[in-house]
Amino acid sequence: MKKYKDLMARKIIAGLSLEPYYPEYKGHYLLAVTETKTRDDLDAFVKEVVS
Repeated sequence: MKKYKDLMARKIIAGLSLEPYYPEYKGHYLLAVTETKTRDDLDAFVKEVVS
């Protein structure tokens, strides 16, 4: 949850947590990506999530 809050502080929306709906998916998020995001935007998101 700390990682999620850190991302939100940087104005990066990390997606919808699946845990409230599917407890077995703790730490999993539903993501949607549209054509309004650039490759650089997605690369920055991935970099933040895996770090």
